[in-house]
Amino acid sequence: FIKTNCGVLNQRLVRRLCTECRQPFQPSPQLLQKLGIPAGRVQSLYQPCIPPPPEQRVDANGKPLEIEICQRCDGRGYYGRAAIFELLSMNDPIRRAILQKPQAAHILPVARQHGFLSLQEEGVLAVATGLTSLPELQRVLAPAKKKS
Repeated sequence: FIKTNCGVLNQRLVRRLCTECRQPFQPSPQLLQKLGIPAGRVQSLYQPCIPPPPEQRVDANGKPLEIEICQRCDGRGYYGRAAIFELLSMNDPIRRAILQKPQAAHILPVARQHGFLSLQEEGVLAVATGLTSLPELQRVLAPAKKKS
């Protein structure tokens, strides 16, 4: 099996931020550090533009306000989906690592030497480029809830 396997792929679909209405915000240095993004590399991240609920769309006198809703995403803040991938391409060093000790802690350093990026790292790149939002990435990468 190891000799014939050419790779292992893991993927998730994330909702794509609507490019018509997404809103930039300046992330704190702490957030960038937590995401593993070097300071100065990213000037802004993006979040969805979601209009307030109807009960909050009133002026000081209680009259309804007309709020323009994005025509592209219909006020959802997201339009379409995009895939993020984690691809472990097999090569001889990775095959040897798997045969020696088939545990992630042993294989991962070897894979990283050959350009492997985890699903989380690929997701952070998608957030940094404005493809999706941080809450969406957290939603997609959250552990599956156990069924009772």
